[in-house]
Amino acid sequence: MRNAPTPQPCDVSDFNRKLAERFGMNRFDGPNVRCVWGDTATEVQPDSTERLTYFRRMGPRMLVGTFKRGRLIIPRYEQHPLGVERFVVEKFKAPETLPAADRQRFPRGRYVFLYEVETTLAHDTTQGQYRPPGDDTLEHVAQILAGQDEADRALDRELERMSMEFERNWDDNAAGRNAPYRGAQVR
Repeated sequence: MRNAPTPQPCDVSDFNRKLAERFGMNRFDGPNVRCVWGDTATEVQPDSTERLTYFRRMGPRMLVGTFKRGRLIIPRYEQHPLGVERFVVEKFKAPETLPAADRQRFPRGRYVFLYEVETTLAHDTTQGQYRPPGDDTLEHVAQILAGQDEADRALDRELERMSMEFERNWDDNAAGRNAPYRGAQVR
């Protein structure tokens, strides 16, 4: 059982360059889409500390030494957070598209999960063999982004339809056309 993060198994700078060429850069001079190693990818928090973006679990407690306090010998343990041992493709989200609480935390936007690159051994990473992202991954990312864009357009159309229906109902209510019939008002 491992206690420390697994180092990135291969260089993905060429793949990140291809992502930047295909999907462009954001207004903060970062790529719109990027690839990171999930076990070591970190995100800066509001208090300027970093934490794992793809936290999975804590590693086992490992004895790293002892210290003496009077007559007592006290063991000292260390435990490291462990992330996902995969390459992860992330998409940039501009600050104005984030929820209000996140806009305060991430005034320059943030990267969110988009796609996880599978390993060569059908999820078995015990041999340490990882599939580097390639052109097929680039195509998968393009398809995912196209699907998200279509879903966003469909949502926009539905919201527009609902807004128009609300306005029609509002006008009908104001004109008295939607007033409920309560029968004759005889006293």
